[in-house]
Amino acid sequence: MSQLFRWCSAGLVTVTVFGAVTGICVLSLRPMVHSGADRWVIASALGVAVAALAATWGASWAARDRPQDAGPGSSGGSGRSVQAASGGIAIGGDNLGIASTSRNTQEAEDQ
Repeated sequence: MSQLFRWCSAGLVTVTVFGAVTGICVLSLRPMVHSGADRWVIASALGVAVAALAATWGASWAARDRPQDAGPGSSGGSGRSVQAASGGIAIGGDNLGIASTSRNTQEAEDQ
């Protein structure tokens, strides 16, 4: 799924959520709020609040990277570490554990 498609989908979800919540609130507030203008103000405010939550979710969903080569037991990356340079580590995917360039963890604790 392309990044552009994700952003367009997130925008469409946000607009749809705003419209649905606003419409439902206008209809459900009719018995409680007699003024039409007041109903629309309250419904729009609730619609904006819920749409803001949907927009926050949509932005995080659209901006996250796609997993390139998810292997078994990994969460998005290959799970392999490759030595990039002397004392450096290149990790493919998310680092969920401890990444250390020390050969012995006891040596690192002693220093």
